[in-house]
Amino acid sequence: MTKKELIICLYGSTGDLSFRKLIPALSKLKLNNKLPDKTLILALGRREYTTETYFEFIETNNPSAETKHLKDITKYYKMEILNNEDYLEYKNMLMNYSDENTRVIHYLAISSNMMIEVSNNISKNGIVQKNNLKQSLVFEKPFGRNYSTSHQINETLLKNYNENQIYRLDHYLGKDLVKAILDLRFKTNLLESALSPKKLTSIDIAAKEDDGILNRGEFYDQTGAVRDMFQSHLLQIVSLLTMNKPKEFNSLLIANEKVKALKNVTIKKDSLIFGQYSGYLEEENISPNSLTETMVKVTLNVKNKFKNIPINILTGKKLNKKETYIKFNLKDGSQINLNIFPNKSITFVTKLLNEVIDVGHTFTNIDDEYATLISAVINYKQENFVRSDEIELAWRISDNLLTYKNELTIYNNKIF
Repeated sequence: MTKKELIICLYGSTGDLSFRKLIPALSKLKLNNKLPDKTLILALGRREYTTETYFEFIETNNPSAETKHLKDITKYYKMEILNNEDYLEYKNMLMNYSDENTRVIHYLAISSNMMIEVSNNISKNGIVQKNNLKQSLVFEKPFGRNYSTSHQINETLLKNYNENQIYRLDHYLGKDLVKAILDLRFKTNLLESALSPKKLTSIDIAAKEDDGILNRGEFYDQTGAVRDMFQSHLLQIVSLLTMNKPKEFNSLLIANEKVKALKNVTIKKDSLIFGQYSGYLEEENISPNSLTETMVKVTLNVKNKFKNIPINILTGKKLNKKETYIKFNLKDGSQINLNIFPNKSITFVTKLLNEVIDVGHTFTNIDDEYATLISAVINYKQENFVRSDEIELAWRISDNLLTYKNELTIYNNKIF
């Protein structure tokens, strides 16, 4: 049997994330010749599918997904990933396709409450050997639901695997404009000066959605805006905006500086607003007495050179518009806006001769964030992934934030 250069094992291959994001991303990589010629994608699932009927399922659930590029390199494999007995045959099958030179990536697109059991099954069956960097695991957020569960997951993972084998994926870190934050701060002379704390009065970060929870009621009611957005995406942005310049731009030193920034985050308690949109309690699969927040507004301070710069954060569902941005407010009244969604652009707003000058640039060559991050895993690049101590610090901040949730503001989409 032909040995493969790359094998990607997709756990949770019939899940929402797989058919909406991962299969389209893998298709883009294949189309753009960013996968080796000898690549195998193993779609793992417990349903009675063949490879052909698996792709029919994908195309039914995501009609826009381009799958034709993947059909020759994908194999559906039926197994129960929580059943340890299924792993022996699975291991033998993997060995038929691989040798010591094969890059094998285990992408766990599964819920966090399955992570420990599945990662233990992979380890104790010798499918991934500790310290073999050709064998990697990719995990999607959420990484637990609080500090305690995230620490338990990390403790288990680090018992079985080397940190450099683990890629904790936050898809915001694959967005080109988020990836560009360090370049803007440290590698662009004009902006490096403008974005220094000496020139700023405040920073605004918003990740707003105009939809409600759609069909995610059961998940969302156990999660809320703090756990869904603030703990992961937004605190990652905060750490990138306020970290010190590393001596070198490598994954270890960048993560070290992000950790230092997160350790210095404080919450301005009197700025806090927890909200729930009007009509949330009537949504499907929502508890009639739910106290889950669908919006949070908070000001943070970071006790380093940014200590005098308020960082104002807003995120939530059913707000006035769908947009994601970072706004730098300068002391001279100017603004630098990094628009992440819907327009991927950077704009400069200032005033001269009593006239407003608004200039900008819209980026057109934007990569798919999942394709970017999967490609990074294939090529052993960890700069845009999250280290265990970053996650645990972010959970400590978020757990602390949630202790202040005493009441909910009921809002409609005209308020925020």
